[in-house]
Amino acid sequence: LRKLQINEADYFSLSYRIIVAGTAYILFPYLQRIAAPGVGIIDVDDLTVSVTGEFAPVLDVLYALLASSTIARLQARQDRLQDAANEELCHLRMLVWLVIELVADLKDEGRETCFTTLQTLWSYTDQLAFSSRKDELDLNIKDDPIRKLFVALHTLQCAEEDTPKATRERVERTTSDASRHVEALLTLRTQRLDREGQAVPPAVFVILNSLSFWILISYVLLTTRRELEPMPLTFSSLGVSAAHLLDKAGMVVQEGTVGGGGPEGAGSILSTIVSLFWPINTEGLLFAAMTSLLLVVRNLYRDLDNPFSGHTQIRRTVSTNSITGIRTEIAGTFEQYRLMGRLAACQDLSDACICGRIARVKADNFRDDDPCP
Repeated sequence: LRKLQINEADYFSLSYRIIVAGTAYILFPYLQRIAAPGVGIIDVDDLTVSVTGEFAPVLDVLYALLASSTIARLQARQDRLQDAANEELCHLRMLVWLVIELVADLKDEGRETCFTTLQTLWSYTDQLAFSSRKDELDLNIKDDPIRKLFVALHTLQCAEEDTPKATRERVERTTSDASRHVEALLTLRTQRLDREGQAVPPAVFVILNSLSFWILISYVLLTTRRELEPMPLTFSSLGVSAAHLLDKAGMVVQEGTVGGGGPEGAGSILSTIVSLFWPINTEGLLFAAMTSLLLVVRNLYRDLDNPFSGHTQIRRTVSTNSITGIRTEIAGTFEQYRLMGRLAACQDLSDACICGRIARVKADNFRDDDPCP
């Protein structure tokens, strides 16, 4: 999965921000020249007052409010999903412990029912770990695992007639406790799936992207009417810059700074190279920084919209530990009673779920190589 998934951390890294800022800095003079014909007929004072006094503040405030509320809403959604998933796993693990106790108390048909119940609980962990929301909803309609648990516990409550009274009473108490955990699982699963579907409307992202665009455009218009920045790396500018550089080098040689081995001449030539071939302008740097920050904010709220696959995703350490513990206990029970066939069936089911998950990730990332047989 790590090989197939896009590394979302790259979209928040320093190198990514530097690349974005550098690209914006290079494009800034070109954007100014594209906007120049349209703003040339507008009075500079009127344009400045309109942008800084009326247009830009409204955009900035609206963007800040909408972005902050969107990020807060998505983060709260992740926290609610985290709490529901952890609580669901707690009830699931308690249910596994109770069923394992029933295995020791029952025999024959009752014990076989317990083993089947443990397989159902194993498949439930597969849903939590690998299934998508759509797949889980489809499975709940076709073959709901919680319904299987209810039926199995109802069957276990009718213990064999030859079971001792003390054992029968203990089985009834255990199945009664297990039934309460199953009811809690049903409630928590419904809440988790409902909260997972509470995504931000796509129109909110469209509005945020539009506001970001107009904020950048307003800055370009304002700076264009005031002054056009020099364009780096053009054929004409390269020729002129090369001529100036040769003149500067000749002056340095005549003064003897290079021949004397001093660093002043080399530093003078280096500063000339930077200033001539890559002119530094403050407005371009501000535009680059603003573009990088707006894009990082966009990546953040788009990433939060994917609570199970983004970089700032739901914390899975506790959940993974619980699922691993549940499977270890079920596998230990199967090994204790030499039911290696049931254990192999559970592992095969998990492998199929993993391949299904990889196939979905591969489809999302347009990969052609299939790691599954």
